[in-house]
Amino acid sequence: MRLKQLFPLIGVGISLLLLLHSLWQLDLICVEPVWSEFWTSPLGGLYKQPFQCGFWFRTTVGNAYDLYLGMAVVSWFVLLVSLFYLFYNERQKANKLKKEILYLKEINRISMCEGE
Repeated sequence: MRLKQLFPLIGVGISLLLLLHSLWQLDLICVEPVWSEFWTSPLGGLYKQPFQCGFWFRTTVGNAYDLYLGMAVVSWFVLLVSLFYLFYNERQKANKLKKEILYLKEINRISMCEGE
């Protein structure tokens, strides 16, 4: 496998990792207001509370929510671009093979005509 064919597969893997990590962190952010039976505050002070973003850095809940929601959206675009180049490379290989087959058919036709 050539390096040009490996980059789209790496992009798909990175996209899936970004998506899973961001959804995991968003679930941690939203678990209290969504799943708690005793939740009565209308998100007043929640977005100003500190939040540990995985093991990377510490920020507020509001900034973490924006960051991870943006990361989920970016992961879809990375996936889209990676899949485009994956199928583009496969299409280029198919076109090259088609030209090679047509060339061999032409050579075979010429050699058949010379044999008569």
